Order: sequence, then C-alpha cells, then structure tokens
Amino acid sequence: MLAIFDMSSVNITRYNSDFIKSTTKKYIALVDDKNLCLPINDNNCRLVCSSWWRVSNFIKFFKENNVTTIIISGQRPADLRVLIAANSLSIKVIYKMHGLYIPYMKRGLAFYFIKLSKTFRTLFYLIDIAAFTKKLNISFGMAKSFIFGAPRKSWAGEKILSFEYGLIWSKYWKSWHEEHWAMIPNSGWIVLGNPDTEKFKMVDVNELDIVYIYQTLVEDGRIDANIMNKFYDALCDLAKVTGKSVHIKWHPRGDPEVLERLTKLGFLIHTDMPKGHLYIGHYSSLLGLVPMVGGHVVVFELEGHPTPISIKKISNKLVGKISDLNEIVKNGTENWSVKKSEAKFYFGDHFNKKIEQDIINQNI
Repeated sequence: MLAIFDMSSVNITRYNSDFIKSTTKKYIALVDDKNLCLPINDNNCRLVCSSWWRVSNFIKFFKENNVTTIIISGQRPADLRVLIAANSLSIKVIYKMHGLYIPYMKRGLAFYFIKLSKTFRTLFYLIDIAAFTKKLNISFGMAKSFIFGAPRKSWAGEKILSFEYGLIWSKYWKSWHEEHWAMIPNSGWIVLGNPDTEKFKMVDVNELDIVYIYQTLVEDGRIDANIMNKFYDALCDLAKVTGKSVHIKWHPRGDPEVLERLTKLGFLIHTDMPKGHLYIGHYSSLLGLVPMVGGHVVVFELEGHPTPISIKKISNKLVGKISDLNEIVKNGTENWSVKKSEAKFYFGDHFNKKIEQDIINQNI
C-alpha cells in the first residue's frame, strides 16, 4: 500500500497529480494540518488526518495498513517524523522535490505568534522525535536549522532519516540537496524534469500586458503584509501610468482576503498560467516555467529576501525599485533573449511523468 504525506489535501493532489491521474490502485493520503485536511475527490484515496500524531502512531498505522512505500515532499519536522517511523519498519521512502528551495527560509517573529497552533504542534513533534530516537542532537539540530538557519549536516545524515529515492527536477538539485540539506538517497537521485511544464494550461492574454506570479510570502510568514500591500499598490499605479493590465497567476494556497484586495485593485486573476512576454515575480519556482513558454523574467527583489542563484540565472533583469520596474515596462522586452537553456539547467526540461510513475509503481 502506498501512503502520501503532506501538510494539506491541496498539496497531496497538487504535487502528485500526474501519478494520481494514472493509477488505479488504492492509496492513503496522510494530512498533517487538521484545518487543511479536506476531502479529496478520488475514489482510490483514503484520507487520514494525522495532526498531532506521534512517531509511534505512524508505526502502528503503517503496520495495520500494510504500508510498503511512502512519498514525502518536504524536510520539515512533520515530514521527518514520518521518515523515522518508516525507517523503523524498513518501509521505502520516496522523497519528491516540489518547488524551488532556499537554504534557509527566514520567518519573522510574528509568524510564530500568528501560527500558534502550528508552532506548538511543531514543538510537540520535536519533543516526540527526541523521545523516540533517544537522540537529543536530532531534535535540537532540527530546531536550530529551522529557526536559526544552522547547517543541517550535524543531524541530517542520521541513518534513521535515510530514504530510498530522491525525485528532482534537474541535475542541479542533486548537488544542491547534498550541499545544503545533507540529503543522499540510498538508491540515488532521479531527474524528472519540471512538473510545471505539464501542470498548467496556458491562457492567452495581451502580449503587451504584465503577468505577476503570486507567492504566499505573507501566508507563510516570510514577509509583513504591509510591505506586500505597498508593492501591490505600486504595481497598480504602474499599470495605470503605462496603460497596461496586470494578470495575476494566483497561488492555490493564497489568502482569500488578499485575492479580494488584488481584484479590487483591478488585477485580472488566473488559476492557470497567463501566456505573455513580461513576467514579474520574486523567487517563485513557477518563474522557471517562463522561459520555457517564451517569456522574460523580471525579479523584484524584496528587502531581506535575496534572490536564489537559480532565479537569477533565468532572469533578464533584477530590480529593487518600482521606478526601475516602471522603466522596464515602458521600454518593453523586444531586444531581450529568452533564457530557455538556463531554465532547463536549473529547473529541468519537460516533465517525464512515466519515470515518476514507474519508480512509484515498482516500489509499491
């Protein structure tokens, strides 16, 4: 039996969509956040809300349900509990890259107060991991890494945290995971390509308009809402001055209140990917798709959020002022090159769903 673990039902279906569409086998979806544990429209899926489970709860559940393979897509304390339980039973774990990663995600202090339930839940998981493994260095190391950005090598190499396969977008991410996250799969890394090349339908829009890639920076506690609202207001003013429309590629985890605000500003909202020439964003993995569809990337760098090398390499311009962005929009992108080869190197070529399906099916 296959089990897929993630923080929400949305993530389960979003990051495993191609496999779910192809399989006729039953599988279990384990969702950590009880508020995001919503029904999944798939007759093959058995949904289980596993919030506040101990490692021992997972071990018991895996035994009772004859779980033979588990897919995880993160390296958070919640995921690592599942990893420890799986390794205790010699269950194969497949780690699947699901987006652009940075070595350390900075979160403001306010995040831990706004997300009190998540904060206490994570603390509970760290204590439980220490109690189960009898190794304080793992939980203590995790806490230092996730809160303060300390290197992971002191704890990530423990045998109890090993996994079988690592599914990544391109070869670049092999060295990245090994260097920054100290991850080395037992049976090696497997390159799948960029799943965004298969995931989205392209929506034709006016080629002279602006496309903005929305990120859940506020929702994830990475930046203050006031800072982002100032940026959105400035983007709205820029659109009025230049006579262009702004198309937003919306994120499925975006806050409905933010969506309402952006709509009131006159932005055009899309769940699929608008096909334009000029794309503005910060450091979303979806920017890696832009050159593949013939578009140009402009990164607006937010204070305290340095742009990852992978995003820099696929970008035509990197700016930090609205006035610079204004000049770019006015002058257009006619003389710019499309950085397709860079996008393939850092984010992968077209997604090969057959490889993913074969790996999972062979290990169930």
